[in-house]
Amino acid sequence: MADPGNPSRKPSLPLDAAEEAHCRTPADWARLYVSKNPDDHALDVTVAYGSARWERLGPLPIDQVQDLQAELGAAGLDPDKLVEQRAQMARRRRERLEKNARLRQMVASELTTLSDRDLRCAALLQLHEKNETRIVSATGRRVSAAAMLDADVKNGGFAQYFQNSGSAAADEAVAGLLMIGAGAFAEIAQRAIELFRTKPHSDEHSLEVRAHDFSVFDREYYALLRASRAQSQHRSDSVDERLAAFLRTQLATLWDE
Repeated sequence: MADPGNPSRKPSLPLDAAEEAHCRTPADWARLYVSKNPDDHALDVTVAYGSARWERLGPLPIDQVQDLQAELGAAGLDPDKLVEQRAQMARRRRERLEKNARLRQMVASELTTLSDRDLRCAALLQLHEKNETRIVSATGRRVSAAAMLDADVKNGGFAQYFQNSGSAAADEAVAGLLMIGAGAFAEIAQRAIELFRTKPHSDEHSLEVRAHDFSVFDREYYALLRASRAQSQHRSDSVDERLAAFLRTQLATLWDE
């Protein structure tokens, strides 16, 4: 897909029906697509895959896409680079676990001294902690729900969000996005939620949730993210930045004392 944040990038080349008809597995499709679009990021490949192919062929994990890209020398990857990249990710994961343990113990006066990223992380970790002496407020629930929706959509699209959470907390998520000033993201999320609720689902968490149903909303959400990051080197209107700004002044409202 064309990247609105990078006008020099060539639009992705679609596969025609005759080519797709020969694909029997997600890997077949991914190999064909990557061979035509060697510069696409793995996330772009999974978004492009999000259509009736999901139902016909099965899911396409991002790790499988990266394996194929490394094999084909696409997206700047090769097998050695991919091994190194995953080893670095494993190290960062261990370091993050150690850091999160410290963030969980911090009090409000310490939290406000943190970077925006660490502040968001600490507040959300503490909101998810079971604590009999601290009851999460309505504001806290909305903040948590909004952050979860944003993280899921950025990681795997609205289909992943509904697959993980259904729509039980969706209204709180939209309310949270509006509360922190991320109205444009809330509007996209609201339309995706309305579509999800109009579709017949015997179980909101079942595999009946299809990526192609929500791919249009994914593209809108990602385009808005790119546009917000491109507005200024010093200011961004992404959900992350809006949430950090909200937490700076509203930490005390996350819990009912």
